[in-house]
Amino acid sequence: MDTVGAAVMDFNPKKAEHLTLAAKKGLGICDLDKIRVLGEPIEKVKKRFKPSFSMRILSRFA
Repeated sequence: MDTVGAAVMDFNPKKAEHLTLAAKKGLGICDLDKIRVLGEPIEKVKKRFKPSFSMRILSRFA
């Protein structure tokens, strides 16, 4: 759900550290190609969101 949610918000799920760490621990999938999305396609409902201030600051150290 978080991976698809990130994609819907126009964020790359593979760049979200909490998603990649969870996937490495077997707590989910961070690869959209391995997720079957039911209903409307992501591209049809995607909306660009701006990253939060803290996310912009933390991304400088990644």
